[in-house]
Amino acid sequence: MASHSCSFIIIPDASSECKRFTVSKSLIWGFLASAVLVIFLIGGVLYVMISEYRAMAMKAGQLDKLKKISVSQKNTIDRYEQDITQLSKHLAHIQQLNSRLMVLSGLDPAQNNDGKGIGGGDELESSSEEVNTGENGELLETEP
Repeated sequence: MASHSCSFIIIPDASSECKRFTVSKSLIWGFLASAVLVIFLIGGVLYVMISEYRAMAMKAGQLDKLKKISVSQKNTIDRYEQDITQLSKHLAHIQQLNSRLMVLSGLDPAQNNDGKGIGGGDELESSSEEVNTGENGELLETEP
């Protein structure tokens, strides 16, 4: 009949007595199963931690690239703001010159001009006279 336990003998140096331990096989199998389970759990936790570390390292690399892009875009936006400010100053100067020219030409810049000086209509106004055009679409003089 098979034995249900294992005996361990510890042999110390020559002056001490031998010690004997008896442990059941089910306890040994339970200990081995627990050890294997713990090893798998530690391996799984390490795998997850390493994969998270790699993902974080990739994100850190992307963060550096995005910081460089952000600085570049901020510099571009600052230049655009300076350009817009400069263009606004030029526009104000042009409007001031326009109002001076209007005063010199005898027009009141504060008065609404109702579209005077903006340009003519898009279509020719119809009149009682006929308009003669040449072959190329150019206007020809008509005799009254």
